[in-house]
Amino acid sequence: MIKKSFLILSLVIFIFSFSQVFSKNDSEYSDFTDNYFEYAQSAMEKWNVPGMAIGIVEKSGRITLKGFGVKDLETGERVDEHTIFQIGSTSKAFTSFLMAKLTEEDKINWDDHVNEYLPDFMMSEEWVTQNLMISDIMAQHSGQYPYAGDYASMLGFSRDEIMEKMRFIDLKANFRKDFTYVNNMFLVAAEIIEIITGLSYEENLKYRIFDELNMTETTADKSVFVDGVNSSSLYSGLYYMDENGEHSSLLKLNPDKNFFNWPYVYAPAGGINSNVTDMTKWLYMHLNGGEYEGNQVIDREFLEYVYRPQTMIVYDFDRSAGYAQGWLNETNNGEILIWHNGSTSGCKTFVGFMPEKEIGIVILSNLGGTELPDLLGRDFFKCYLEGVESTVAFDSYIAPEMTDITQKYVPDTFTKYTGEFVNEFYGKVEITVENRNFYLKIGPDGIFFDLIPQYENGFVISWLENGFVEIGNLNFIMAEIGEYEEFVIDFIEDEGTGIFKRIK
Repeated sequence: MIKKSFLILSLVIFIFSFSQVFSKNDSEYSDFTDNYFEYAQSAMEKWNVPGMAIGIVEKSGRITLKGFGVKDLETGERVDEHTIFQIGSTSKAFTSFLMAKLTEEDKINWDDHVNEYLPDFMMSEEWVTQNLMISDIMAQHSGQYPYAGDYASMLGFSRDEIMEKMRFIDLKANFRKDFTYVNNMFLVAAEIIEIITGLSYEENLKYRIFDELNMTETTADKSVFVDGVNSSSLYSGLYYMDENGEHSSLLKLNPDKNFFNWPYVYAPAGGINSNVTDMTKWLYMHLNGGEYEGNQVIDREFLEYVYRPQTMIVYDFDRSAGYAQGWLNETNNGEILIWHNGSTSGCKTFVGFMPEKEIGIVILSNLGGTELPDLLGRDFFKCYLEGVESTVAFDSYIAPEMTDITQKYVPDTFTKYTGEFVNEFYGKVEITVENRNFYLKIGPDGIFFDLIPQYENGFVISWLENGFVEIGNLNFIMAEIGEYEEFVIDFIEDEGTGIFKRIK
């Protein structure tokens, strides 16, 4: 099932162990990077990743960039250090940087309440609404269900609509205590940034970050990405069935379809496009305490706030990990790693740096659903600090079993289920039979999901426009009078928004 594996962030805490770092002169450093790149190339081939780019940067300014594989399987065009990828949830750190910059300018405070700027904004519980502060919205302790509302960004809902509907998302965990990873709160952060500055979120990115760091090839614009001469094609690593009914393991995403578009709806959480050339400039600024080429882009004090752990995830003797403001802060045996990963439908990213060891890495890839950049990123720091060659054995990606979607249906079989249903978050939806197939029609864009019989009253959901199979399950619930009065979709029930009640 697709579930959350392709979403803005697939968060896994990989605890690592370090020994004392050894000093690397130019020759040692070259040998180390050559070995690491050779290893990365081999791992990429084993994991069936079409293309990848890696950038390594040190506080001193030493930068090493390399492209691997192809940006398009059909054309065979090679990835280079300027090839553009979607960077997914590593975009979150850019949003928190903008907020930190506004605190430096004394235009906002971290302990300001959100309702001071957004008086109509509501969470599902009044106490949380009244007490939600700026420091809460990007610290992943809102208490909402993990990934709550994410599918709305794929169905045609706008940023404003998603924010307005957040009042219908039940809280699963303790506010300001428990870690639950969501993307929707970064929309709130961006809205506040826009209100304070009078500029769009995208304009703030350009003027306050990209221009300051000379990140000339970085944008948060879908059209620029799609039309770019050196943009990578995007691939999903989830099994699908092609137009000939053949099973395949890689799907090239169509930029005209919603499955490609959603990161730009969620831009403050995951919609930036960049390359390793520009991303190493971003990391260089962080390694140098907010300074870039003699310009103090942000004061170190305000920058370091976004690294400060706000929500504990792991705490065990000599190791800990906490979510900060768009970053994770992880410590093991006294060694600190600041990092984040990112995932869109067709890209996977890892960005991390060790401030005390003065080195960072960015890994970009054009395959969604793979964990390879995470593993390579973690292995980089382990090998760099321990002074060893890469030795972790990566197994190839194994896709899940697929459901046959070739079956055709007799319309009369499913008329007992058809009708209109409503959900507080997703609004009105329709269960319908068209062209001898059974569908769920949902969202402002009228997205069709194919419903495939699995057992009595239970159906597998397949997303037709992408050829995907088994993204989840839909189960009808019978009322006492013998009619099917509601149904539940499992992959959004996990977000607390999965029940749809009949209205017609």
